[in-house]
Amino acid sequence: MHRAARWLTTSAAAVVAVALSSMTPADAAVIDTDPLYLNTANADFGGANHSLGAPVGSGTVAWGTNSTSNPWARVSGNLWLDEPVFGGCAVARILFLDAAGNRVDGDITQVCRYGPSFGPTTAMINESSRDTRVVKVRVCVEFVDAWGGISPRTCIARIR
Repeated sequence: MHRAARWLTTSAAAVVAVALSSMTPADAAVIDTDPLYLNTANADFGGANHSLGAPVGSGTVAWGTNSTSNPWARVSGNLWLDEPVFGGCAVARILFLDAAGNRVDGDITQVCRYGPSFGPTTAMINESSRDTRVVKVRVCVEFVDAWGGISPRTCIARIR
């Protein structure tokens, strides 16, 4: 096979593999869901609405399998930054863990406001892992103030 044709075939296969691996498990079967709710002084995780300094409702972790029976996990919810007087950032760490507690997947999301705030600020989170080793999900929130001070991290975990 000619070098250019081999490169094109390999590249096309790589594009297809990336596309398939990045597909969300939205069409797969959901087996179970668990609520996720964190309410701290300045950073919260929960539902799509916020009232009186707290999320209204919970976020969720959904557990499921795809068409070939491989398990997956998806965390959905909102990260909320309450009303810090001088600004700051709410940070959420979504960790997908194996049976030994090792991180196999995850992401960090933040929402920031600079200066005085009037009302909460939010970032929607919809994070998935298709790693078949995932048996535990941990969601942590923390607040970083305008001077770089970090609040204690608050976490919640759910096990498959």
